[in-house]
Amino acid sequence: MVSDKDLHIEKITGKDFPLHFLLVSNARVMEMITGKPMNEEEAKAKFTSILKCNNVNPKLGYFKIT
Repeated sequence: MVSDKDLHIEKITGKDFPLHFLLVSNARVMEMITGKPMNEEEAKAKFTSILKCNNVNPKLGYFKIT
């Protein structure tokens, strides 16, 4: 069982690109999402759109759970 003391929810920021790229460039991770991994150019474009979305409202957007 996982308690809320073990979970951390944070909004994605610019420093999270390496983790984002690690995930979206992995074929096994992306197999059931888009069907194919992203190259670095595609990943940067998607990440830029994520950051723009996150700037619209402090309570809405993309988050990471650790």
